[in-house]
Order: sequence, then structure tokens, then C-alpha cells
Amino acid sequence: MKLLLLLIPLIGAAAGWAIISILIKIIFWPPEPTKILFTNRLFQGLLPHKRSELAKGIGEIIETNLLSAVTAEAGVAPEIIDNLTDTAVKAARERLDKKIPALVPKGIKHRIAGVVEDIIRREIPAFVDTLADNMRCDRDGGADLCRWAEEKIQDYDLSQLETTITGAKETFYLKAGAAAIGFASGLLQLLIAALVINNLNP
Repeated sequence: MKLLLLLIPLIGAAAGWAIISILIKIIFWPPEPTKILFTNRLFQGLLPHKRSELAKGIGEIIETNLLSAVTAEAGVAPEIIDNLTDTAVKAARERLDKKIPALVPKGIKHRIAGVVEDIIRREIPAFVDTLADNMRCDRDGGADLCRWAEEKIQDYDLSQLETTITGAKETFYLKAGAAAIGFASGLLQLLIAALVINNLNP
């Protein structure tokens, strides 16, 4: 009996590690809507489920922040693109922070926001000059920018993001922290159980 009680802290540590691992997994999995056993309900990973909504919102933010620059009469100055890209990145991060549920750990939110930032910074400079030329002829060209941004985010491989996040040191520390809390909780339970047993057997 006492030997089994010694397993309590180890079980607590394993449970803490497993809970964080499962939480991270359901952020990405399943990638497609999947029927829950014995019900008619569908379940999908958080990011795949929210991808369209996030992509549309970020596309609108980028369009709003860059629209005035790309309608200039000549080529867009690099410093203007840089400043507006920074503004778009900041706005996109704020939107992601609001839209991604609070249950997602902050470190993982930062990783997701970092991927979106990389897409914005990599793709916008190459796209703006062409878009500017189009928009000077067609003022409705702004819609193309929004759609372009959506497509870039929609096309991003979430499995690559999952691999990056699961292998990140922040994720390891998060799991280790949960395991440590579980272990400490198990020790407290073990201490209480030992006190109870001692009182029952004077």
C-alpha cells in the first residue's frame, strides 16, 4: 500500500506533462472536421478551424494599413513600406491575441504570431509595386491585397508550424513546468495520505 502511495507524485508529474501535450495537439489536430464517436458533432483543431477567420481579419488589417501607400503616384518608398509593414504586423499580432482563445499558452501564441509576421514581412515588399501599378488604373485593386493576404495565410503548412512549436524550448519548459506542478501536487497528496494513515494506526 505504502509503495503504491509513492507513485502518486510520479503520476501527478506524468499527468501534468500529458495535459500540456494534449492541449498543444488539439491546437492543430484534427486538421479536417472529424465526427466525434457516438455523436453527430464535428471536431476540428483550433487553428485549422479558425484559419479562415484569422486569414480574413489579417488580410483586412494589411489592406487598411497599406492602401494609402500603394496608391501613390510613383513607386512606393522603401521606408514607407517598412513603416506600414511594421504597423500591419503589430495590428495582426493584436488581432491574433484577441482571437486565439486564452487557453492557448502565451509562448505558443507568440510562435503563431511570429509565423504570420514572417509571411507579412517576406511577401509584402515583392507584392506592393505590382499592386500599386494595378491600383492606379483600377481603384478596386485593394480587394486584391486583402485576398492575396488571405491566400498566403491559408496556404501556410500548419504541420510545419506544429513541428516548430512542439520542438521549441518554450514548449519543453511549459511541459516541464506542468510536470513539476503535478509532482508537487502529488507530494502534497502523499503527505496528507501519510498523515491520515499514521492517525489511523497509532
